[in-house]
Amino acid sequence: MAEAVIPYDKDLPEIPDRQAHQLPIAYLRKKPGGGDEFEVVAERRPSKLLLVNRLREAVNAWRAAGYRGASSVTERLFTYWFEGDHLIDGRPFRYYFGQREAAETLIYLLEVQKIRDARALLDTFGEIFYPEGTQQRLPGSGLAHQTTMDGKRRSGGISRRSRGRRSRTCRRRTCAATPSKWPRARGRPSSWLYSWSGPTSTSA
Repeated sequence: MAEAVIPYDKDLPEIPDRQAHQLPIAYLRKKPGGGDEFEVVAERRPSKLLLVNRLREAVNAWRAAGYRGASSVTERLFTYWFEGDHLIDGRPFRYYFGQREAAETLIYLLEVQKIRDARALLDTFGEIFYPEGTQQRLPGSGLAHQTTMDGKRRSGGISRRSRGRRSRTCRRRTCAATPSKWPRARGRPSSWLYSWSGPTSTSA
């Protein structure tokens, strides 16, 4: 059995009866001001990544509906991979739920949603999370797409600042003292919150 490299004299926290192959229904969170004490939160750990939450909801609903719209080959593979019993070196084996969800998500996007382009993926499932305390966002904030000179697409979440205000990048440079050089929010993003660059489309 592997031994810990760094000695640790406390029991590691865990969720009672948690099975790694099952959908997570709780997560551990440190108690406020509790030092090393944890509490169990009765929900799946939320995410603030661009595509995660809406994709999770869609794939969960698809799974619950019996993978409606999937090919017969996909249905047989899912049954074999995730519902059948597996033995490795004489011991039972089940895929981690994260592995199952990754396979389901990829096939859901290709077979059911027919998405083969990053723009369609972002427009359908993208969700921007702004920092806490962010003031009211201006019209035009949100997901945006630009095509670069070499034919690639830059996609992501942007925030727009009011007309004439300095961008964060500009404030850090010498132009901060020269109002005439401040970037203006005239129909272009002044700050990219998320960014993805790649080809304008993908092949099937």
